Amino acid sequence: MSGIRPSPPSRDISDNVQQSFFIFTSQDFLQPLKSSIELQDTFTRHVQLASDGLESVICAASLPFILTQSAVAQRRFDRFHAATRIRGLLPKYGKHDQGKPDEEAAYVNATDEMNTFSESKEGSAFFRDEIVYQLNSSLEYDDIRIAAQELLIQTLVGTWSVFENFARACVIDWINHNPASAQLVMKLPELRDYFGKQAVDIQIIGEHGFDLSKSMGSVIFKGRRLDSLSVIKAVLKVLFNSSELQSTLGDDLRLLNQRRHLLVHNRGIVDQEFIKATGDKTSIGTKLVIYSSDLERNLLTVRSAILEIISQARRTCGEQPKQA
Repeated sequence: MSGIRPSPPSRDISDNVQQSFFIFTSQDFLQPLKSSIELQDTFTRHVQLASDGLESVICAASLPFILTQSAVAQRRFDRFHAATRIRGLLPKYGKHDQGKPDEEAAYVNATDEMNTFSESKEGSAFFRDEIVYQLNSSLEYDDIRIAAQELLIQTLVGTWSVFENFARACVIDWINHNPASAQLVMKLPELRDYFGKQAVDIQIIGEHGFDLSKSMGSVIFKGRRLDSLSVIKAVLKVLFNSSELQSTLGDDLRLLNQRRHLLVHNRGIVDQEFIKATGDKTSIGTKLVIYSSDLERNLLTVRSAILEIISQARRTCGEQPKQA
């Protein structure tokens, strides 16, 4: 029969939806970060900010799915509600009766029917299929397809920003508490261009009352971003000297950084520099396409890096965190 949609949707439709829209729940993903936050120490606030940032990124990226899910559920509830309101008219009110149906009872009955349906196998399949078909149909419109891709791009950029801000805050905080480590960082040959000739501005020192015992990190990184993974790795290597940490800051994070750079500075148009840095097979001059699976991998990579940095920092400083 024409017009009947198969259940479940075909593999092509499912893949198209899952790669075009971000369908991801944050609760289980964020749990390791939440557990780390429970350990009260110097670094807790940095993990909290990173966790909040990743949660915001996930919520924003999931918005098309959330809105579609809500719309599908509302339409189904409206059907139950309309049916219960109509049934409420029939047994109690004759054609000469001027009374009104019990609207509150109709709403309660519709809610009960909706809950029963949602928990059933049939209901679960219905919502799954309807959401997938709705999202797939929306991709037939150019504006929505373009917007969906742009949302994935901005999510990738936002994911890197969360990591960059976290890494910078941790480095600054660490050096503030261990000012002697600033000398080791600034002596690194690979960071000479990053710091430049005048690494410390006398005016900035003045802003800290000429007391660098608790503000050395804030001073030397004043106005400097840590948007290069090579710089982040170099700084963290001299601070913690951990091969495990350097491995965690590996190829997946480097690819995320390279993609972010290309998307931000070249609107995603692939060039020779990007091909050389990543080995990507995309043709030069074409636009890089981001898929939902890329974002999921990015999030897992960033979470692992955050947890490993915090682990090394806590281990190196010798603090004994206290359970909240």
